[in-house]
This record gives sequence, structure tokens and C-alpha cells, in this order.
Amino acid sequence: VQVEPRLLDAAIKRTIVRRLAAEVEGTCSGQNGYIITVVEVVNVDKAVVLDSGLASFKCRFKAVVFKPFRGEVLDAVVTQVTNLGFFCEVGPMSVFVSKFQIPPDMRFDEHSIPQKYISDDHKISLQKDDEVRVKIIGTSASGLDLIAVGSIKDDY
Repeated sequence: VQVEPRLLDAAIKRTIVRRLAAEVEGTCSGQNGYIITVVEVVNVDKAVVLDSGLASFKCRFKAVVFKPFRGEVLDAVVTQVTNLGFFCEVGPMSVFVSKFQIPPDMRFDEHSIPQKYISDDHKISLQKDDEVRVKIIGTSASGLDLIAVGSIKDDY
């Protein structure tokens, strides 16, 4: 955390905690997942003065994170349906479910508006804004985003 010299006063701890939360909450890394909120600042090292004049503090902290793992089953909301599968969102993460990971009795209906997958007996359909339970097959960090591939083939 970097702090301007004018803020180095008796309330520096509070300033560091606020800056840390502002810098890391809502960010994502492949190693840690999405940082939802900082719960506790465990340690703040002594300041290192940078060439710019800013004071830099190395901080260790505890946080609530969202990092899905392979095999985890999550509730999602469908955001887009295509002939190749569908996209859904689980909190801040986008999940793609390929048509090969959709039950074999469900077919893409290109003539319907909105586009959807529908079961052979027409009892089950899947379209934009529907809720769906997906099993995570794999995840990948892409820059500041975490993306996943999922399946709805089995009964979850």
C-alpha cells in the first residue's frame, strides 16, 4: 500500500486499512481468486520510502475470497444461449457450458426467441435469465477475470 507523506500521522493504520481495502477488494488473481472483502489486517511492515516520496507498506491480511474448484457445484444464472452451448454467471465469474456438457435429450432450438435448449419431451427448457446448477470442470485466470467451464450433464 502506498501512502502520501501528508497522510503519515497518528491515524496511519486506519489510512493503510482503507487503502488496502480499496486496492484489493473486487480484484482477482489466479492464485487467490476474487477478493470479496478484507476481514483483518494481520501485519503491516515498516514503511519503505520510494523515489516518488510515497511511503510503501507491505501488508499481510485475511480476506473472504471466491475461488471455485474443479468438481464444485454452484448455482448460476444463464446470460447467453448459443448453438455451441451457453454462458452463465456465478457471482463475478463467467462459466461456459458446451453443448457436449448438456444432457443428450436437450436440443438447441434456433427458431425460438429467445434462443434456448429444450428437452425432447418439451418439459424442460434453458434460456437467458434461467437459474441453473453447474458443476465446474475447470477454471482459468485471464488477466483480472476468472473464467470456468462447466457441465449440467449429471443430477446435482
